[in-house]
Amino acid sequence: MSKQKSFIVVTEHLIKNPDVFKDTYIPKEILFREKELNELSTYTFSPCANYGVGSNVFINGETGTGKTLSVNYLIEETERIAKKEKINIRPIYINCSTLPKKGEFHVIRTLCERLLPKGEFKLGYEITKYLDFIQEYFKNTKANIILILDEIDKIKSESADRLLTILTRTDFSPSNITIICIYNNIYFRDNLLPSTLSSFKGSVIVFTNYDADQLFQILRMRAGEGLKPNTINEKTLVFLATIIDDKFKSDVRKGIEILERAARYAEINKKIQISKDDIESAAKKIIETEIRNYFAQMDHHKIYTMALLSKGVEENGKIKLVELYKKYKQIMPSTEEAYTEEAIRKKLDEICSTGLILKRARAWYLIPKNLDIIHKILEEEVRKRFKFSMDTLLVNL
Repeated sequence: MSKQKSFIVVTEHLIKNPDVFKDTYIPKEILFREKELNELSTYTFSPCANYGVGSNVFINGETGTGKTLSVNYLIEETERIAKKEKINIRPIYINCSTLPKKGEFHVIRTLCERLLPKGEFKLGYEITKYLDFIQEYFKNTKANIILILDEIDKIKSESADRLLTILTRTDFSPSNITIICIYNNIYFRDNLLPSTLSSFKGSVIVFTNYDADQLFQILRMRAGEGLKPNTINEKTLVFLATIIDDKFKSDVRKGIEILERAARYAEINKKIQISKDDIESAAKKIIETEIRNYFAQMDHHKIYTMALLSKGVEENGKIKLVELYKKYKQIMPSTEEAYTEEAIRKKLDEICSTGLILKRARAWYLIPKNLDIIHKILEEEVRKRFKFSMDTLLVNL
């Protein structure tokens, strides 16, 4: 009887510190964010370190522009100073996108869960009871909270209004809480009620996208910290920075992820240096995984609109809303009720935020650079959901 081969491959390690590639990693220096760090320090963190409370702030910028990293960097510094000076401050970080439901109740409950000692926190109460617990916590501990609400734009506008109103109202000890709202959607703040903005009294700090040279320098620093010497040369890093600038909307986190994945590919292929081919393979895999995840989260109506946009590419590229809605109703199964034109417009705007499509003058079209992957995954998704091909779905057009 032959011995079964081993499936575990031991390779030469090119990564010297895997932690460098994690989202939670905080480097010793934050490049190209001195202005934003100074603003955050002036408005919020320096007052918190000195007096226990600072000003509320809104932080806006696209994914991968250093918003959360900068906040976490200053949290570490604040905690060191607070410990040294014996200032009673507790930073509480909540990523709203990870909550089971995107409403004010789950944010308040999570805040309560983080504040109360283990064993004292219980589920099953109404929101008013959790607020009582938080109020009691402030009364007993005299603590001051820096509450970071990351990806708060994942909460519906009406829920965000209620949440921020609750946290800043005068009978809820607002002097104990300093709030930092981090969001990607540029329209989030505009959609809040005037009364919410008035009670929040928050300044706005905008994180702009990195340019290609800044991406290169950030990725070079991470490579130096996370990879063994001479694992990647500068030309390959420039190539990676160009891909991130062109295909990933300057999202530096994607660059760091590709860098790590490319190193793994090189290890598997028993190479001592990362090549451009490794970078391209890693980037393609990440793009494909990202697009699959987007499609998996879409409802049927978004899939219908994506199929119509895909058909539009074969014709003249762009589709205006009136024309798209007419075709949408044509392909709708008789067993399903069609959405209104306004509802479909909102769904198209939601898809725009994923980067799969673009909107110009009330016309939508697929982004050209990922067409082959989008067509392939869309066809697979249609077959999986409806048990027929895209041609069959669009046969009535």
